[in-house]
Amino acid sequence: MNRLSLTIALSASLIAAAPAGAGIINVTANRQVVTGNPTEGNFPGANSPSTALGSYSDSVTHNFAGNTTTVAGRANQTSNVNLGAGQITGTGSVGVDFEAQQTDGIIAHSIMDISFELTSSYNYGLGGSLNAGTDGGRGESYFRLVDSSANVILGFDAISSNLLYDSPVNLSSSGMLAPGTYQLTVATIFDNCVNSRELPALIATCGPDALAYMGTAESLTNFDFTMRLAEITNTVPEPSTLALLGAALTAFGLVRRRVTV
Repeated sequence: MNRLSLTIALSASLIAAAPAGAGIINVTANRQVVTGNPTEGNFPGANSPSTALGSYSDSVTHNFAGNTTTVAGRANQTSNVNLGAGQITGTGSVGVDFEAQQTDGIIAHSIMDISFELTSSYNYGLGGSLNAGTDGGRGESYFRLVDSSANVILGFDAISSNLLYDSPVNLSSSGMLAPGTYQLTVATIFDNCVNSRELPALIATCGPDALAYMGTAESLTNFDFTMRLAEITNTVPEPSTLALLGAALTAFGLVRRRVTV
C-alpha cells in the first residue's frame, strides 16, 4: 500500500462509527418456558431456565390428568439476545386445551427477562405485536422496559379474561435511551391467577375462574418483536482524534504536493 492509500485508509478508520454494542455492558438474560398446575407441579422446557446470551429455543408440552379428561399445557419461545449487534428479538406463545376446567388450574408461561447497562445514549426502534385470547381463564402478553428506578419507559399489554378477546397490540415505538441500567421483560402467559405477572411460584395461589372451562391457543396468546439499539455518536471528535486526523490530512497534502510538483 502506498502512502496515499494508507493516508486515506487511516482517515476513514478515524471517522468510522463505533460498533453497535460498544456502549452496552453488563448484559444478563433469564429465559424460560413452563407449564404446570398445583397438583402435578411445574414442567419447564428442556432448556429452561436459561441464563445464556445469544440464541435460545425451547418448548414444552405436558398432559395433565384433568378432572374429566387429559388436558395439555404448552409453551414455546425462540429468541436472540445479541446486544453486541444492538438487537433483541423474540417470539413466544402458550396454549392450554379448551377442555380444561377451572379447578385443573393449568398455567403456561413463556417469559424473557433481559437487563443491560448503557454507557452512552442510544436510539431505539421497536416493532412487533402482542396477542391475548382465552375462552375462560386469563391470558396476557406484555412488553415492559423500565429503568433502574422502575420507571416504565415502554409498556404494552394485551389482556383477555373469560370470553374477552383483546385486539392485537401493535408494538411500534422509537426514541432515545439515556445512559443507565434497564430491565426488559417480555412474556405471554395463561392461568387463572389474580396476579399472573409473577413467575410460576404463584401457581399454588391460583383461584377458580368465573367459568367452568378455560383454555387458549398458541395462535391467540403470543408475542413477536424486534428491538434495535444504535449508539448516538459524538459529533465533536476528541482532541486526540483531531490530532491524528490532522496528521493524516497533512500527510495527504504532502503526497498531493509531491505528485503535482
